[in-house]
Amino acid sequence: MPVAYLLGLIEKGFFEKRQRVWEEKKKYKQDLQALKVSPEKWNIRNNHNPIKKKTQLFELLKRPEVTIDDVEDFLEDKSSKREVKKGVEADIKYSGFVQKEKIENARYQKMEDSIIPDDVNYEKIKGLLNDTLVKFNTLKPRSLGQALRIPGVTPADISVLMVYLSKLKHVSRGTVDYE
Repeated sequence: MPVAYLLGLIEKGFFEKRQRVWEEKKKYKQDLQALKVSPEKWNIRNNHNPIKKKTQLFELLKRPEVTIDDVEDFLEDKSSKREVKKGVEADIKYSGFVQKEKIENARYQKMEDSIIPDDVNYEKIKGLLNDTLVKFNTLKPRSLGQALRIPGVTPADISVLMVYLSKLKHVSRGTVDYE
């Protein structure tokens, strides 16, 4: 949205309204991170989901069965805006998934950056499935990322190719002799 605003695609008033919501969400998250609740106080109100030690409200909200309403009871500064509360709840509950996705994207980017030399002789690579060998020889992928996207190519095939390419790299540097 900030880029869209800078390009003139979003009106100033609407953008400023969104900025205020983002700031409220940020403060609300900080409050949830700053406050820890004791087992005695938490377990009285939430006996269906007990805790054993002092825990941040932020961490409690990560639990699937805990809602924003459960943790907000312990905050002094409650938000009256449903949009802020539900937005923070979703952000926290899905933060683990978002982090995993970022790691996965970084891994895929690394594979995109792993170039396969033009002169690779796929026939020499032991362990590739026959179907994969035919596809590699026909399509000649330029990177591990492209190879991974070829229908029918398995993660095991990619692993075999990665090991082979790393051996090639060491051979070309003169550090390992595999022949």
